[in-house]
Amino acid sequence: SSRVLWTLAVTHSPHHCSPPSRSGKASDASSILGDLSDKFGDTVPVLNGMAVACMHTGKFEEAEKHLLEAMGKRSSDAETLINLVVCAQHLKKPQELVARYITQLKAGFPQHPWVRRLNSVESSFDRFASAYVPDVVA
Repeated sequence: SSRVLWTLAVTHSPHHCSPPSRSGKASDASSILGDLSDKFGDTVPVLNGMAVACMHTGKFEEAEKHLLEAMGKRSSDAETLINLVVCAQHLKKPQELVARYITQLKAGFPQHPWVRRLNSVESSFDRFASAYVPDVVA
């Protein structure tokens, strides 16, 4: 829906993904996270970090794989769900999928700063949208 797209577009969070770049920083992060994965296994934080590094280099399909693996390890993780929202938007996944992730976030993590900001933006959207209800001509 346009409300979901609008609210996601104006919600600023640390999970916002910059335009793809091939910078050395994302590559360095991937290398470090790969070392951590080798040493400690694919933990949820490591998989999330790998996904974010992939997103920063425009590899959203690969990022999604890491995030889905993280969900398999811990199905109720706020950071993974937030990153899945961002990734799904970039992959132009169906809005129903994005809405499902957001519903899970709101139900499981109502006090998370990202969820609180999203709720605030949605409330503002609803308030402004109600002011622009077109007059119905009979």
